[in-house]
Amino acid sequence: MTVYEWKVTDLGNGEHGFIWISQDGEDSFGPIYRVFVDPRNDDAWLSKSLDGMDLNMVSNIMAGLECPEESNEYQHDASWYSRILFFWRRLGCPVLDRKAPGYTAPWFDWVAAGFTDEERVNNIAEPPQAMTEEFE
Repeated sequence: MTVYEWKVTDLGNGEHGFIWISQDGEDSFGPIYRVFVDPRNDDAWLSKSLDGMDLNMVSNIMAGLECPEESNEYQHDASWYSRILFFWRRLGCPVLDRKAPGYTAPWFDWVAAGFTDEERVNNIAEPPQAMTEEFE
């Protein structure tokens, strides 16, 4: 379940890339969150293309978008997870309401969230290398 989202890229066709936070259950300490960075809006593409797709491929694409607490070579730096969640909590843990009249996701404030210009450019303008190789 998506809890909150921000726009991060303008794809020029009316679509945007996003960072989103989803709730993935609860444990004895409270909600468990997952953070995803999707500058190319692969999630929307996948949701329209699932028929006949290899589910392992879908899983690999989604895993490449995730910013887990511990990362590997196919995912964003692990610090992204904590900085994005910290920023969201600093905003008061807002929750999206896509049914609200005029709803639109806000733009992600990279500076306020503690990201450098280099991080933004390297990780949003260009997806991680493992992701681009999958589509070539």
